[in-house]
Amino acid sequence: MGYRDFAGSGVVHATGGSAALAAALMTGPRTGRFDTKGHSNHIQPHSIPQVALGAFIFLFGAIAFNTGSNLTVSNAKDGRVISLVCLNTLICVASATSASLLHQRYCTASGRSLRNWNFINMLNGSFTGMASFLAFLHGISGCYLRRMRSISTLGRIRRRLSWLLCVSPIDDATNCVPVQLGGGYFGVIAASVFGQNGIILNPSKSSAYGLLVNTFGGAIIIIFSFSSILLLYAVLRYFNLHRVTGQEEKLGLDLAIHNQAAYHTDENEIKRIVSIEPKSKTFTDYTLAK
Repeated sequence: MGYRDFAGSGVVHATGGSAALAAALMTGPRTGRFDTKGHSNHIQPHSIPQVALGAFIFLFGAIAFNTGSNLTVSNAKDGRVISLVCLNTLICVASATSASLLHQRYCTASGRSLRNWNFINMLNGSFTGMASFLAFLHGISGCYLRRMRSISTLGRIRRRLSWLLCVSPIDDATNCVPVQLGGGYFGVIAASVFGQNGIILNPSKSSAYGLLVNTFGGAIIIIFSFSSILLLYAVLRYFNLHRVTGQEEKLGLDLAIHNQAAYHTDENEIKRIVSIEPKSKTFTDYTLAK
């Protein structure tokens, strides 16, 4: 039918984002994420240095993943395509990172009042930029790419989607829905708009048909992934396997599963948490609490 997706904006990122949305809906929010009136409470990230390390590994690996999507390296034009994919990946990530950082600092109430440069938002913006242009990284020149206003809006799009999740009862702990689902589906549509055969550079009936195919193709991917994970979690919920108990969540999974504290933990605090709720059938005995 002519569906175009070079490195997986739809089949990878939109699939994962829609699966995460279904999982978040069925799992429910973390303890303390929302108050009794339904207002959201911010939960601080576990470790900013670990987030930075994970982001570096992810983005560094994304360059290899994107270039590997060409599938061959021995043909005459493979070198040009691979180098172009590398360049476009870096431009997309840098542009979306800057847009997200500047938008958070100067266009949000917290950024203007606290005068802070939010590191987590910046990283999420970089992920969104990388996910959004995977569909046509091989089919657009770097010079034209730098002039595309759509890249600079990706950070703002991700922020708006994150805000929608905050005012809804959905707890997306890692911002997977706005980054992966929003960015991925945007990339599927953008491939038929900004690509070499898109409606901007090549306005024609065939390019309009390509836009229609990609729009509906991306929607079908999202619906299929969302429905599949929704069904899977319905089965998990029936057997009460979809999440840990409240006591295990408060104690921490390092102790609850491995019976070993990852960080220095006060024994009195562990005993207090363990005494909050009765043991579940899957709750282990903790040597530190004895």
